[in-house]
Amino acid sequence: MNGPSSGTLALTERQLAAALGTLAEAVTVQGADGRMRFANRAALELLGFPTLEDFLTAEPSALLSRYRQYRPDGTPLPFDELPGRRVLSGEAPEPLLVRWVDPAAGGLRWALVKASPLVDDDGTLVGAVNVIEDVTDATHAALSRRVLDEAARTLASSLDYEQTLQHVARLAVPALADWCGVDLLDGRGAIQQVAVAHVDAEKVRFAREFRKRYPVSADDPDGTAAVIRDGATSLTQDITDELLVAAAHDEEHLGLLRELGLRSALVVPLEASRRVIGALTLVLTDESRRFTAADVALAEELGRRAGAAVHNARLYTERGEIARVLQASMLPQHLPQPAGWRTALRHRAQGEVNDVGGDLYDIRDVGDGRWLVLVGDVVGKGASAAALTPRVRHTIATATALTGDPRDGMRLLDRALEAEPEPERVLCTAAAVVLSDGDGDGDAAAARIICAGHPAPVLVRDGSARTTGPMGRMLGLPDAGGERAHEDLALRSGDALVLFTDGITEAATGAERFGTERLCAALQAAGPGADAQTLVDAVRDAVVDFCGGELQDDALLLAVQRV
Repeated sequence: MNGPSSGTLALTERQLAAALGTLAEAVTVQGADGRMRFANRAALELLGFPTLEDFLTAEPSALLSRYRQYRPDGTPLPFDELPGRRVLSGEAPEPLLVRWVDPAAGGLRWALVKASPLVDDDGTLVGAVNVIEDVTDATHAALSRRVLDEAARTLASSLDYEQTLQHVARLAVPALADWCGVDLLDGRGAIQQVAVAHVDAEKVRFAREFRKRYPVSADDPDGTAAVIRDGATSLTQDITDELLVAAAHDEEHLGLLRELGLRSALVVPLEASRRVIGALTLVLTDESRRFTAADVALAEELGRRAGAAVHNARLYTERGEIARVLQASMLPQHLPQPAGWRTALRHRAQGEVNDVGGDLYDIRDVGDGRWLVLVGDVVGKGASAAALTPRVRHTIATATALTGDPRDGMRLLDRALEAEPEPERVLCTAAAVVLSDGDGDGDAAAARIICAGHPAPVLVRDGSARTTGPMGRMLGLPDAGGERAHEDLALRSGDALVLFTDGITEAATGAERFGTERLCAALQAAGPGADAQTLVDAVRDAVVDFCGGELQDDALLLAVQRV
């Protein structure tokens, strides 16, 4: 540095000492060589130096070893990336948010660092002025809100709780800790790790392997097991080597524990419905950092939210499994293939987990060479609909077997459903077809069609398709008088009846519905001679193409074809 510049800098230092010495904000000045030339009282207190002389005589390497500074994402921040150093390199850096560890208090602190150039009269750069604003309280509060808000969105976004807990663990690193793990009790009471996070992916792999080799036992006297048993937060601010020795199973285990670099540990329970179902563990590896009361409060709130989400997801999954088993018990386990007929089915229950109810179907031998083909739709969900689904199948089938007429079963259902109290009332539609061999007229067979509020089947013959049968009123509505109408058809070899639910015809693209005309067109497009499976596949493909993807409602297609 030339003489005039040095003189100007010396003058500036004296002026800064008088003007900035009492400011509340921390201010430092460094020369063009990078060495510190000035710090006001607020800066000395923030950086932990008793006097200005101690600060000015400290070597840059000593400063670096004394303070650990990081980017907001937890990765180390090189000294050359600080705004003051960048100003000395001729750059004009934006303010930088820096996280650093206060060695005296042991807590994580945050500072907004700004720098501007210091020039002499001829414009020569002679130094940089740094303004360090302590934003620890505001940043902690903002991070807490962000962690809890993101955790709430994540936990509500999916019923796959293991995946969402992994995301929650990543949210906690590095905002709360260097490591985060989540453990849950499984159905047998064993403790299973479901999530682990660290900023270094290699260390995550190491932790998973470590846990496989040394699983946590529910009988362990302390740590995760104790928190799950007792439901109380555990905070160990100083993990000494003596504690590691006491916890180790053997020398190899001890070596791996030491390799993890554990310094402080915070374990909070995951609670749901007044029961502990797991634990969230946070670990610090920086020996000069400790958990604060605010960290503990945030971790406990995170544990409460995660516990409630896991509990709800498990309840939903259990209910869905019960619904699936119950639904399967209400429908035929195998689609019969009556002699002289081909059958084909396409049935989609919308959603991963459905309330019991929705579509029903059956093909049943009702004696004397007759077969009942039944398709219906329960209007409702839950227990009442679940009770009605097998009732409709068995009542209509039994009546058909006894009298030969499905309408007798429909009359019984009408009376039973009308007698239900309003809160329990569930309605149903049904289309019933009774198939029987003809009266010796070649290969012709007879089909009697009766519909109760349900779309009529479509007759496919020689590559053409048309609807058949009258619709009639729904099951359970007050009797409007008179018998339900029927239609009798003679079916020749190759003729098919395609029964369906309104999930097919009501499939929508915007305000437009798929409708019966498109259904008939899809059947015709299958061509003359198409078999039963080809017919139902053609309609299903046409509906999916029309909707631009998967269907949005229960959808059922059932075809019976005379051989």
